[in-house]
Amino acid sequence: MKKIDHKYEKFIKSLAALARSIKLFSSPTAPEKFRTVLVTSLIKHYELCFATSRQFLQIYLKQNYAMDVSTNRSKTIFKICYDNNIIDKNTAQELLAIFKARKATIYDYDEEKAYETCKRVSEYCETFKKLKNFIEKSGYSLPISIQENML
Repeated sequence: MKKIDHKYEKFIKSLAALARSIKLFSSPTAPEKFRTVLVTSLIKHYELCFATSRQFLQIYLKQNYAMDVSTNRSKTIFKICYDNNIIDKNTAQELLAIFKARKATIYDYDEEKAYETCKRVSEYCETFKKLKNFIEKSGYSLPISIQENML
């Protein structure tokens, strides 16, 4: 499997896991005693989805635009994607907001802030879905054999 396909597969799988975590977190029947576990799970899936999307974009830019952005920060990668019409301005701004929120959860744990972040993660998931759609509109897709293995 090509590295770019592997990274995209990881992004798609992490996006699906994030959607499942959101569903569990948002469930009115979720027991309150599991709230901390659900918050932790949702934050982790959100961070993983962000990381896998960024890793894919690094390889995508290198392979399709001859840009080595392996040492670039997320903000720069999103700007390059916008500058090359891979994503629109709104999605770039949303990804930057996600990046800022991620920095707050990755370096400092505050249960109240984590819970507030979880309330916004549904919006973040929609942004990741838009990113996926932009990628696919640009002509990239996983080989059929990989897609079949994901089902």
